[in-house]
Amino acid sequence: MRTQKITIHNIELLEFNGEDFLIKTTVSSGTYIRALLVDIAKYLGTTCVMTKLKRSAVGQVKLGNLEPDQYSLINNNELFDIETYEANQKELAELSFGRKIYIKTNDKTLFIINPITKEICSVGKVEKNYFYPKKVFNKRLQW
Repeated sequence: MRTQKITIHNIELLEFNGEDFLIKTTVSSGTYIRALLVDIAKYLGTTCVMTKLKRSAVGQVKLGNLEPDQYSLINNNELFDIETYEANQKELAELSFGRKIYIKTNDKTLFIINPITKEICSVGKVEKNYFYPKKVFNKRLQW
């Protein structure tokens, strides 16, 4: 894994029984928690295995004490600062083969939305009015 500069805003030991521990931490964007734990273990001269991870917040979205049956769909705009484009049926068909599609817009990262399901079905970059898919979620392309 490549080296990346991160910020640990807060780290708190909640439980420790001599073998297992539970921590609560607040970290900067891009932090890999497993990598952080490996670094901590290496510093302590030991090894570790992460057995559980619970995210309490992602960006501005706070989960609080939600139970699994209380989850609801979160609007993409609350999570990402990326523009969206609703593709038509022909464009979705092209994307299903990983092909570029013509979109008259500025160069930028873009989410492609299925207008029927309102789900993100592709993410990629627009360069010179062509959208180049980086990731396509084929199951979400269904018309």
